Amino acid sequence: MKRISFIILCLFTVVSIHANITITARSQSSAQVGETVRLQYVVNHADIVDEPHLPPVIDGFKVLYGPAISVSKSIQIINNKTTQNSQTIYTFTLKAEKEGTFTLPSINIFINNKRYTSNKPKITVTKTAADNKNRQSHRSSPQNPTNQTNRPTNGYTPSIN
Repeated sequence: MKRISFIILCLFTVVSIHANITITARSQSSAQVGETVRLQYVVNHADIVDEPHLPPVIDGFKVLYGPAISVSKSIQIINNKTTQNSQTIYTFTLKAEKEGTFTLPSINIFINNKRYTSNKPKITVTKTAADNKNRQSHRSSPQNPTNQTNRPTNGYTPSIN
């Protein structure tokens, strides 16, 4: 009886291994110039995957690091039903270099001679808060042609240690 149960368990495992393979790209939807952005490619239900590579140039971004690889696997047996899941996450760190709306690249992965392609996430990059503040202060503050700074009238000048 134990042998039959083991054979059935093995059959369920083989069937669950061939689950639907998916690959999804994900990233934040907005960033500021100079900020780092994490771009992840999540591969579900595939054990053997070649390491993906990004194109050497991504418009508006500089690749700082990657891929960092995270692998997760689980096997669940409930009422003699076996479910096996695996997930591999490839994380790239990018730096936003200019403002605009950009489409990040998809990647292709071949598993068992079949090609899988991720989606292409979009991200909007805006100017930094400091850039926006500087532009507003230049527009709203009066010009100081003599480069004099405002000093306290009581003769006390605060110092910072």
